[in-house]
Amino acid sequence: MIYGSTTIVWADNSNENQNFSQNFNNSNMTISGETVQEDVFFNKMDYWDVNKGIINFNFKISQLDDYNVSDLTLSMNGIKFYSFRPDATDDIQNKTIDVPVDLLQGSNHLQISGQIFNQSDNNTTLLATPANWLTVYQDSNINLDYSLSEADDKINQFYDHFTGFDTVINQKSAIRINTNLSDPELEANLYALSGIDGVVSDKGKISLINSDDQAINNYDYQIIISKQAHLPEQFKEVGKDLGQQEACIKAINDQGKHYLVVTAKTNKQLIKAARFVSNSELMKETQQANKKISPKTETYLASPTNKFVQEISSNDTTLSGSGHQEATYSLEMPKARNNANGSTIRLHTKYAKNIDFSKSLVTVELDGKKIGSHQLTAKKADNDIFEIKIPNGQALGKGFNIKVIFDMVNNQSSLNQTPWAIIEKQSKVTIQTEPMNNLLFSNYPSTFIKNKTYEHIALIRPEKLNSIYLDTLSSLFNGIGSYVEQNTGQIKVYHKTPNKTQLANSSIIAFGTPKDNQFIRNSNNDLYFKFDHHFKNIVSNEKMSLESNYSRKIGTAQLLRSPYNQKRSILILTAIHEQDVAMAANTVSSQSGLSQVDGDAIVIDRDNQQKTYRFKKDIAADAKLDLDLRLKRNQKLIVYLVVFTLILISLIGVIIVILYKNDKLRFGRNNHER
Repeated sequence: MIYGSTTIVWADNSNENQNFSQNFNNSNMTISGETVQEDVFFNKMDYWDVNKGIINFNFKISQLDDYNVSDLTLSMNGIKFYSFRPDATDDIQNKTIDVPVDLLQGSNHLQISGQIFNQSDNNTTLLATPANWLTVYQDSNINLDYSLSEADDKINQFYDHFTGFDTVINQKSAIRINTNLSDPELEANLYALSGIDGVVSDKGKISLINSDDQAINNYDYQIIISKQAHLPEQFKEVGKDLGQQEACIKAINDQGKHYLVVTAKTNKQLIKAARFVSNSELMKETQQANKKISPKTETYLASPTNKFVQEISSNDTTLSGSGHQEATYSLEMPKARNNANGSTIRLHTKYAKNIDFSKSLVTVELDGKKIGSHQLTAKKADNDIFEIKIPNGQALGKGFNIKVIFDMVNNQSSLNQTPWAIIEKQSKVTIQTEPMNNLLFSNYPSTFIKNKTYEHIALIRPEKLNSIYLDTLSSLFNGIGSYVEQNTGQIKVYHKTPNKTQLANSSIIAFGTPKDNQFIRNSNNDLYFKFDHHFKNIVSNEKMSLESNYSRKIGTAQLLRSPYNQKRSILILTAIHEQDVAMAANTVSSQSGLSQVDGDAIVIDRDNQQKTYRFKKDIAADAKLDLDLRLKRNQKLIVYLVVFTLILISLIGVIIVILYKNDKLRFGRNNHER
């Protein structure tokens, strides 16, 4: 069984005719053994009215296959709906199968399972060999034809559509920005954007669109966040009757477009309302068209812990057949965290009783390394729960794989019966985590995050915003927002350089060119890729030679230790031209993009050629935190060293006492002899 990433394709035609297509896998997959199984997981939005579902199954089976006894069965969410025998051919086969749409749910599990038996002579017993195989080709896919149920004027329905992965991928969702908004109003928009980015994650980017941009008409779902006095003319009536201590969130449908207007008369209340929008639980629970926000309205998400618990699958996994059967699960580490000691994998299983328990066991592998095994027993066959410890010090990347392997041997009395095992969906991995502390892009943006929320960020922007800089902001907060899980942190926006106290108390993000951002101009000496004295070129350094014309057509992203506070970080996105600043921001806009870069400086040109460099040797963002983490990881070693030291001191003390007594005794004897 393989659980892998897949490719999703959209055909965006009209609200009446939409198409969703998802490949089974991103590459061809071969499954061996008498029993074969392929699992595909996909989602369907609640507002889809599915008219038809089709599975295009492209496969090939062993040339030795016995076509009279081999078969394959399809099931959807545990309900079998189609079985067939492969054709007698060595060529690639194609099977087109209708999906019963009444079996579809929000989260769906398509399973293709069966048995591939090789031809046998003289009715000899069949054994599983590498020649029992099924290859599933990467263009195998599931297709859904559907129409959209339009969102009515309820906040939760607007939110579902706005964050729906089809809406996001097709770029129908946007936050509409008046470029003349004040810094606190922009701050409110960024809180909302961050919360939404945490929901949509790598599905796509939520755009920040200039209200004056004609492209705004391409977006069917728009959020407008501003003080009541700055609302666009068509929404001026919203919030007109609000008091100074109130804000409101209102869903509006107008001529096929859907809007969510968030407004207040004061910055404080506007920011509070934006924090409400950033809370996905509250937005999904709000079933009215108009929601008033008062100072007493709760907007915060629950506080996080340093323990991360994740079910390894949303469905039970069934393995069938004697011998070696396995299931692989791809999981993700908590964002911006490291694995700490004390992590575990807890498996809930049940299995057949017709096996030789003295020879049957289950083994768990983590990223290809065996970390534990468990003996199967008849007594626990109906409910066997066991825990495997992840070895202390085991490094886990942003993504990791858990493989559960059942080796089931038939006992002599049931050779004709098929053994089976079920890995239940309650099975989970518990990761004890600790913060990452490296000032490198492989660790970005963890040094700007504490307790899964913003760590007092000072965002220093150009004095004038335009569509290019809105795109820069969109990319920037798509990258950071997907790592933020709480809405209690603080972002302070500045269009001029803050004072030294504000800089010392903040993690700093600055974007723009030296011409339109004074802070970047003043920080030139601290940059790895510096500008010349006239700020017309980026100059060469020990890592990269830069031709003058070329240097004017590159963007840079640079992670620096703050000169205002050695425990804090600075990210600077800059270039000679605005468009290259946006290009630099795009390099840090997604988790998948960040997973491919290291170092503390990125250079990208207009041909999309990207280079990463490492300048600092000391990569700890906070030396004290780095020491604390090392001490925490080595607590047992420290205890052993302390105990050993105490024992050593005691032994030395005993030796001194013994030597002292012996010396005293010899001295007494000598005096007596005299």
